[in-house]
Amino acid sequence: MDAPFLKATVYFMICLQVGLSGHPVLSDLCLALQNKYNPSTPLTTTLLPTGNTADSTYSVSLSQRLAKKTAKQVFISYNIASDDPELHQEIQARIFEELSIAPDNF
Repeated sequence: MDAPFLKATVYFMICLQVGLSGHPVLSDLCLALQNKYNPSTPLTTTLLPTGNTADSTYSVSLSQRLAKKTAKQVFISYNIASDDPELHQEIQARIFEELSIAPDNF
């Protein structure tokens, strides 16, 4: 998303770090942004890989969904070490709940 400010265009992005309380880690950083050639599928790339395929799957998926919903550039560092799919679903549901409650915060 962009907006004009005093004759300049300012671009907005979302940067979200998801991790366990007390263990802030910025790894498995993924970037997603709108694809002007195929708007239904945002472009993604991993900037800081961890080597853990499961972590990358969550980062890529969540960043794509947020980029598509917000039409903004999205950076996600998703670092939840858990094999519990319900936990991941709850986390992602909460992020989208916050997005619907306060879209201006994103």
